[in-house]
Amino acid sequence: MSQPEQRLALALIRSHFGDVPLKICTHLASGRLSFVQLGRASHLRVSQLQSGLVALVQHHVVRCAPLSALDPTLMYELDVQATLLRARFPRCLAHVAQRFGELGEHIVREVLLHGRIRLSHMMQNLRTALPSLSAGEIFAKFEELVSARMLARIVATAGSDQQYAIPAACRALGSGAKRPRDEPEDVSRKKVRLESGPASTDDDSDKGEYWRVDLRQINRGLRNEWIVTLFQQKIDAIAARIVRAMLARTLTNPLGSMTAYDIRVSLPELTEPLVQSYMMALCQDQSGLVLKTGDEYSINFAKCVALARRLAVEQYVSDRFGAPHARLFRVVNSFTHMGREQIARIAMVATFKETKIMLNQLFRAGLISVREVPKGPDRKPSNCHFLWSSNLDTAAADLLRTTLASMANLASRRHQEETTHARLLSKSQHLATADGEQPEDYRSNAEKQLAGKVSHGLDKLERAMLQVIIAIVLVRKLTHGTYRWMHWC
Repeated sequence: MSQPEQRLALALIRSHFGDVPLKICTHLASGRLSFVQLGRASHLRVSQLQSGLVALVQHHVVRCAPLSALDPTLMYELDVQATLLRARFPRCLAHVAQRFGELGEHIVREVLLHGRIRLSHMMQNLRTALPSLSAGEIFAKFEELVSARMLARIVATAGSDQQYAIPAACRALGSGAKRPRDEPEDVSRKKVRLESGPASTDDDSDKGEYWRVDLRQINRGLRNEWIVTLFQQKIDAIAARIVRAMLARTLTNPLGSMTAYDIRVSLPELTEPLVQSYMMALCQDQSGLVLKTGDEYSINFAKCVALARRLAVEQYVSDRFGAPHARLFRVVNSFTHMGREQIARIAMVATFKETKIMLNQLFRAGLISVREVPKGPDRKPSNCHFLWSSNLDTAAADLLRTTLASMANLASRRHQEETTHARLLSKSQHLATADGEQPEDYRSNAEKQLAGKVSHGLDKLERAMLQVIIAIVLVRKLTHGTYRWMHWC
């Protein structure tokens, strides 16, 4: 866990949970602690510490496990990677809304708000917020989300197919299993219910069955959207449609591949010669994004992620230094070692002096490296060749640190603005969410102008955070030297 990651995680916890969970996680960031150790370090009341830990564990921000097989003392640990995923919630909700509509977005939002929730509670909350919806409509959309693996059941064995199976108790909630109208109700049961007071609205038929959002599956969908956009820009719309059909199978089977016949079945409007010609062009492309194994075609996700990171780094160089520097960096990155004269000719830089200045700027930024090759034993600079090269991993790591720090700064700035203008924002929110008659606005003209300015500033910060998180996603590299989209995609 790096310092920028820890800082961003704590900023997200403060924004999503408040000051008490932030104080708990600040101490957990240093390592695993027990409940007693947390109480001594944080100086919180027992009730505050208990409620804060319950909320953090329920939202998968904090993990808890026994110290050892012999010592059952529960130890709490901050899950930084799961916390960083919370920055992607707005993008995930937009993706779900695009695929499953507004009701699907409401269901996923309700599950995200609770971390884990029972189906009966979720349906009750949605029917309270949206009275026009019936239980059958909510369950049908819920079943669609589970079939697409957007929602998963919390089971003892993680990664099993049982987490995508809907139990009979949950299906009874959707089917509306009730007493038939022509069947008389037992008088004794009715009398007991009347004497004991009104019936509880809490349905315990699905007790113990909790559901969560499968962020890994949503991340795969976001990854597929980026890959389709890449092929559309690189080739054309027909190639993007073919790749979209190939990626649709990977949502349920990550290693799924398709034959040309399967693609024609998925896209019946395309003729066989057209599909064959496009598949041949995709396989022969120099980027190697599509692989052919026998008669089956598949997407090379490792190449796609590497290409995404390279394009993100090049865009970062262009935004920070300018287009000539980005062209220079692209040339250096395309070859192993090159001299200054060769770089100037290929990058079409006017003079060698400009090339020297731009190379030195990129070198000071840590984006490229130089190797000194002496002509003789004296190693004088005038008798040496200077060969330039770039390390994309180093550049991506530098970009990742920069974007994480920028994201943390944006989150801190937003919290400062919300804290400074809390009273003004509360007034504006009250006026915006008032039901029935419009309440009278007692704000002065200066307050109205300031409220508009603060609101505009917060919107700009939100948009900036969404843009920064996209850069973080594209340059994220996990351990063991492989590119995976497990946590970020």
